[in-house]
Amino acid sequence: MVRSDGVKSERTTACDVTQFKRLAAFRPRTRRRRATRRLPRRFGPVGFGRAKLAPMVAGFFPASERDTALRLLADALFFVSSENIETLVLVTPWLHTAWTAANLYLGSLGAPGLDGQEARVVGRSIDQTCYVFPSYFDEENPFADVVVHEAAHLLHNCKRQRAGLLHSQTREWLLTIDYAKRETFTHVCGACSRIIDQAFRPAERARRCTPHAANHVPACDEIDPEELVSILRESVGARNGWQRIRR
Repeated sequence: MVRSDGVKSERTTACDVTQFKRLAAFRPRTRRRRATRRLPRRFGPVGFGRAKLAPMVAGFFPASERDTALRLLADALFFVSSENIETLVLVTPWLHTAWTAANLYLGSLGAPGLDGQEARVVGRSIDQTCYVFPSYFDEENPFADVVVHEAAHLLHNCKRQRAGLLHSQTREWLLTIDYAKRETFTHVCGACSRIIDQAFRPAERARRCTPHAANHVPACDEIDPEELVSILRESVGARNGWQRIRR
C-alpha cells in the first residue's frame, strides 16, 4: 500500500499512521544537516566493500566460490548518507525498514530519532541488506569494523541457494554458525579484520590483542569475553585465522 506521502507499507495500523506522519516530517529535518554527513570524497561503495570483505571471504570460502560470495556481500552493503537517505526512506517497501533506517541515520548525526530516542549505531543488518551509517567513518574504536561485522551476519543468515552456490540439506547456509555463538563470531570477524589491516607480522598482531582485551570487548549477554579474546588471539596468529574463527 502506498500512502499519500509516498511511503510504502504492507499494512496500516494505528501505530503505522503515527510513523507515517513522522516519516513525512523526516525530509526537512535531514535537509538542515545535509552538508555535514556526506560520504568521503571519491568514495566508491562497491570497490570499498569488495576490498574490505575480500580477506574474510578468501578465508571462509574455497576459490571456486569466492567471487560469488564476495559479490553477494558487497552488493548487500548500503552506505547511507545525506544524498540518499530521503530516497531510501521513500522507496523502501517496508515501513519497519524505513522507520528503522530513518531513526538510525538521525542517531548517527547525534540527533534524537523520530521516536524521540537516541540510537548511536554505526550499522545494522535489516533483512538481507547491511546499512552503514555516516558515523562509520568517525569510528574511534580501533578494533571495530561494522562493515565486516554486519557482512559476517549475512554469512549465517543467507542460504547458499540464494547466493547461487551448490547446496544440499546438509549445506543450506553460507556458513553454519551455532545460534548462541553468532555475536561472538561477528565481533571476532570485525576485530580480526582490523588487526590484520593494522599489522603484518603475527607477533605484532598478537600484541594488538592485549588492548582489545583490556578496553574493547563488547558488553553483551550473548558474548563470553574470555572466549572472544581467546578466539581472536588464535585467529590473528594463525596462517588462515579465519578458519580458526569457525571452530
